[in-house]
Amino acid sequence: MNKVSFRRIGQFRKDETGGMTVEFVLLFPLLLMTFVYFMGYAYATMRSAMILDHAQQSARAYSIGYFVDEADLKSHLDTYLWNVSAAKDVSTDKLPAPSATVTDAFGYVTIHIDIPMLRLVSVLGYASIFEHFLNKNTQLEVRAPIEGRP
Repeated sequence: MNKVSFRRIGQFRKDETGGMTVEFVLLFPLLLMTFVYFMGYAYATMRSAMILDHAQQSARAYSIGYFVDEADLKSHLDTYLWNVSAAKDVSTDKLPAPSATVTDAFGYVTIHIDIPMLRLVSVLGYASIFEHFLNKNTQLEVRAPIEGRP
């Protein structure tokens, strides 16, 4: 009985069927996490570009007189930032709300946007896997000359 057991163990050690399955099981989670990370980065970059473009368009609209005053433009930008935010369901107690600051001085309008990075990233609706990497704020700034305003 003892000889049979050692012979079977030896045959089992030499058998290579299923070797690729073991490698797949070990490497697939790493590959999947890398893919999810890059998707999150792509979403964050896309949302950041959308916000920057909207801020530029809003600064241009303010400079030609579309908005009444700075408070009107700030209200418009805050609404837009909240609508484009990826983590709308996360309360502002846990994660600060995005905000915009509008300054009209020296013939220029300056828009400063401060948005938490976790409000830009959302992969499959779950942003907290990136929390320890992305616990920072993203800051964007746009400046446009004021044209034809009294």
